[in-house]
Formats: sequence, C-alpha cells, structure tokens
Amino acid sequence: MSWFIVGTMAVTGGLKAMSTDRQIGRQIDDLDAKEDAYRAQAIQNRNAFETRYSQTEHMHSNQIEALKKTKTFNVGKVASSVGGSGAQAGSGTTAHIVASEAARNQFAIDSYRKKADYELENIREKGKNEQARFNNMANEVADQSDYLNKNRGMMVFESFLGGSVGGAGAGSTFKSAWG
Repeated sequence: MSWFIVGTMAVTGGLKAMSTDRQIGRQIDDLDAKEDAYRAQAIQNRNAFETRYSQTEHMHSNQIEALKKTKTFNVGKVASSVGGSGAQAGSGTTAHIVASEAARNQFAIDSYRKKADYELENIREKGKNEQARFNNMANEVADQSDYLNKNRGMMVFESFLGGSVGGAGAGSTFKSAWG
C-alpha cells in the first residue's frame, strides 16, 4: 500500500473524527441547556400555581368572612323582627325561626368552604402536574445527553473508519496522478 493512500486515509479519517466529535459536543451542550431550561420552567410553573393558590385562598377567606358577617346580620335581623312582633325570642316557634335562619346561613358558609377547598386542591394538583411534566421532559433530554456521552467514543471511531475508507479512494487517485 502506498504512502499516498495511507496518508490520505489517516488525514481524512482524523478530520472526519474531529468533526464528528465537535458535532456531538455541540449536541450534548444543546441538550444540557435544554434540560436546564425545562427544569427552570418546571419551577416557574409550580411557583405560578402556588401564587395563584395563595391569591385564591385569600379571596375565599375574604368571602367566607363576608358570609359569616351576613349570617350574623341575618340572624340578628330575624331575632329582632321576632322580638318586635311581640313574640318572645328564645323559646317556641320564634326560636325555631331564628335557628332555621342560622342553619341556612351556616349551610351557605359550609357549602362555599367545600367549594373553595375543592378549587384550591385542583389548583395545587395542576401545579404539581405541570412541574412533573416539565421535569419528565428534562429527564428525557438528560437521557439523550447521557446516551451521547456514553457512546461518543464509538461514534467518533466509526466516523474515523468511514473517513478513512473515503480517504483510501482519494489516496489511490493521488497515487495514480502523481505516483
């Protein structure tokens, strides 16, 4: 085998291997950046849902306080109207009217509280799901990066061999032209 062929095979194979190594390095860097972006997005989404949870919780707390004040007002209004009619408040039918008004208003408070708790639970669950989704995407990208890192040497070697075979053809052309 001529030195033209061997030299061309070595140079072509080496250049091809260096090019492949750089390309794989860029891919790994891109995948690592993508993984970091997904993890950051996971945290941002979770924080956004936690902020929404806090705001909604505050809104519901204010609404429950308003319902409690309404209950106190309505029960007091019923009790005063019963007392103003000449009936004796605190016993008999009039007491049942006051108790009924109190129960109706307490039911409204309890119903709203249950609805609020359900809504808050859904917000928190959505936040966890969004965070998990982005973390899963980051894990997939990390797996791709690990695969490239583990197989980088073999891929570069295969590239060297492929470049060397191509270089053999070029080397034989050089040999016939100058040799």
